[in-house]
Amino acid sequence: MKTLANQYKLIKENKGHKGVFLKEAKRQFPNLIKNNSTFKEASTILKQKGVISENFVGTPMIGNP
Repeated sequence: MKTLANQYKLIKENKGHKGVFLKEAKRQFPNLIKNNSTFKEASTILKQKGVISENFVGTPMIGNP
């Protein structure tokens, strides 16, 4: 099973499925992700909580760390 971060990375590379990511996010974080949340809402919440990030290997960080 892939982690949410790996699934998110695959979606950003157009290789993953948003529905699978969303279902797994709801299962792992029922206190954060509502049942009617969209992919965009769920990914924003998980980024804010530090579960997933936009920074990938080989991609420099933008802004001050």
